[in-house]
Amino acid sequence: AFPVFDVLSFNWLWQNGDDTNFELPFNNKKVKPDEHMKSLLSRVAVARVVEFRCHASKMDNAEPKIVHLGPDAAPIAYGKHDQAFGVIPPLTSSAFVLHRVCRSATEYVALLTRQRPGVEFPFKNNRFGFSKESTHTLAIDSKKLTDYWAALALFIQECGLADMIQQSRQLVLEKADRLLDVRADIVAVHLIAYLNILKGTPHQNRVLRALEAFGEVIIKDQFAKNYFDAAMLFERQGEIEHAFGYLQLAMKSRPNGPVIQEHFQRLEKLVKKKD
Repeated sequence: AFPVFDVLSFNWLWQNGDDTNFELPFNNKKVKPDEHMKSLLSRVAVARVVEFRCHASKMDNAEPKIVHLGPDAAPIAYGKHDQAFGVIPPLTSSAFVLHRVCRSATEYVALLTRQRPGVEFPFKNNRFGFSKESTHTLAIDSKKLTDYWAALALFIQECGLADMIQQSRQLVLEKADRLLDVRADIVAVHLIAYLNILKGTPHQNRVLRALEAFGEVIIKDQFAKNYFDAAMLFERQGEIEHAFGYLQLAMKSRPNGPVIQEHFQRLEKLVKKKD
């Protein structure tokens, strides 16, 4: 129904956290549209691709000019670069890409174990915590969705996939549980990165317990600032007792640090008052 085009771009939607583990696709309909686009190429235009990219391929500058349309069939108005919309299109088009970036908190944590190439930190460091924030809700016909789920269940049954899926889910649970099974110094050196990627999950509080379990091996002056920064982070979140736990590690690591001592005494009074 659209005019002839070389590239057609439409919404890339982020689906934030699911309520339970292993939810069916589209059960969670809450999304956050992103400024980045996702794109289709016409077969004729493939020969004009200079570089295949995640959101919109880089095309040549030869004549005739590339026809790049948005989901409303109008020419694209670019944002900060040629893979981003100037204005995010409304969710009224019939096509979009849904990125299930988080899934449940457990699945999110398990996915973090896929280390990025060339990065010392042993987990995906381009994630920013688990969140259920959303700005929009997808309008999906309930009858079509029910039919889709029924077809999915039939596919799993006819292909004998149930046992494989169950095994895969068990691996996810095990991966999430092994998140902190790494060397003590790695946890201490990359402490803030750990806390950032685990934000919003129950696993964030496990980091302190893991450090305490390592014992004296992580009590070093070089780690004191990380412990202090972690304490301030948890205080901002209103978790005073957790913040105090990190300050205790900071005090042991740098007992003569005046700033650490000052905040230690302050939080110690708050903890006692709370008790």
